[in-house]
Amino acid sequence: MARCILYEDREECIGCGDCRCEFDPEKVCDNCMACERGEGEFRSILIDGIRLEDPENGETDG
Repeated sequence: MARCILYEDREECIGCGDCRCEFDPEKVCDNCMACERGEGEFRSILIDGIRLEDPENGETDG
């Protein structure tokens, strides 16, 4: 099975669909950055979490 390209804590793709392109729902994200370029005067990115590394044990917080 294919490796998950979106979530670091997943080894394999589970078919959740979170990695679909917002401009073409039939396309899996391939980092083409079309969502970052565009005609708009303002652009934004939704950040829904920040992962911090614990220096004592090397684990991420998320």
